[in-house]
Amino acid sequence: MSCFQLDGATDMVVQNSTVTIGFPADEIHESTYSADHDTHITFANDVVNGFGVIGNIHAGSTATVTGGSWTGHSCRWPAVCPKH
Repeated sequence: MSCFQLDGATDMVVQNSTVTIGFPADEIHESTYSADHDTHITFANDVVNGFGVIGNIHAGSTATVTGGSWTGHSCRWPAVCPKH
């Protein structure tokens, strides 16, 4: 299950938030977001920690990440997530 589960959300913006997914001792597999049915979301200047994968995008949907800091357990988006 994702932290942000979006279904048909258009022009949504999450800005200047701080999100920690899971607990420090847990093995984390969850994604930060799941976008479906023409969802369009922008994350701007957010601090996101602890996700398993950055997100899941389904056909017709988009997610944009600008600024901020994204640090995950197994980040698959090197342009956003720094290597440890």
